[in-house]
Amino acid sequence: MAHVIEFFVPGVTEPATVLNIVPLCNNYIKRMNISQLLPPIKNPQKEVEQVKREEEEGEETYLDLESEPDHDGPYLDHFDFNIVLHKLPNLEELHLVYQVKNCGMNFEWSLFEITDRDCESLGKALKSCLTLKTLHVCLSHMDDNKCCRLVKHLSDHPSLRELDLSYNLIGDKGAKAISQLLNKSRLETLKMCNNCIGDPGAKAIAQALSHNGTLLSLNLRLNCLQDEGGEAIAGALLRNDSLCHLHLGANELTGHTAAMLAKALRQNKTLRSIILSCNKLGVVSNSSIFTASLWFLMSGSV
Repeated sequence: MAHVIEFFVPGVTEPATVLNIVPLCNNYIKRMNISQLLPPIKNPQKEVEQVKREEEEGEETYLDLESEPDHDGPYLDHFDFNIVLHKLPNLEELHLVYQVKNCGMNFEWSLFEITDRDCESLGKALKSCLTLKTLHVCLSHMDDNKCCRLVKHLSDHPSLRELDLSYNLIGDKGAKAISQLLNKSRLETLKMCNNCIGDPGAKAIAQALSHNGTLLSLNLRLNCLQDEGGEAIAGALLRNDSLCHLHLGANELTGHTAAMLAKALRQNKTLRSIILSCNKLGVVSNSSIFTASLWFLMSGSV
């Protein structure tokens, strides 16, 4: 089924192409990995006529049209998962990448971008997939607004335990939406690697973490966290009693955050691993972390 969906062309491929094979395999699908999603085919003749009309009116040239594609056009939307997800009663994992492989000379940035309507339709489809435990939507140019559109449909999902939105363009607004989801779901693993989350987003996640009792692993590596956000997360660890694994590597943290984390490690009884690699912690902060780790070992906490 994954192969059929990967080569489904909206507006060209009949939905029956997918639906006809559902009865043959729906009870056996537990994991679906979609490595590409094709957009509809644009109408070249219609575009040429539009360009000629605009040139006659003294508006955009063809180069302008090429350099600034209309991202709101319907041709940018992809496969609608609403037609199939509710028919897969045992689906537990869904991995999606909104991109086109082997596009060659037909390259456009829009081929590697999830749209607003994609997020809306995907979110609605996920609400009907009550068995889903793991959702990955990576490498899809998902920004704040798109993240908010998707996440609002995931609240109170009965089975979702792992959410991975790594390698996107999610910033503070999207992180705040994620923070609201944390306390309206039963997520155990959250991965937001390589996004654009700064201190405001980190503080929102920290606030949610302070009251969360289900999250076991949080990965925020390769973001834009500075000490204000890092210290907020450290403060949340003083109150959180569920998180076991924390990854803050490759951010913009310094010794101030390390010192706060060292204090939190003395009190927190559940954290089992913390990664701060590729930050400018300094010699003193490394010593602080070492002291806290030594205290952990002596107390038998790890």
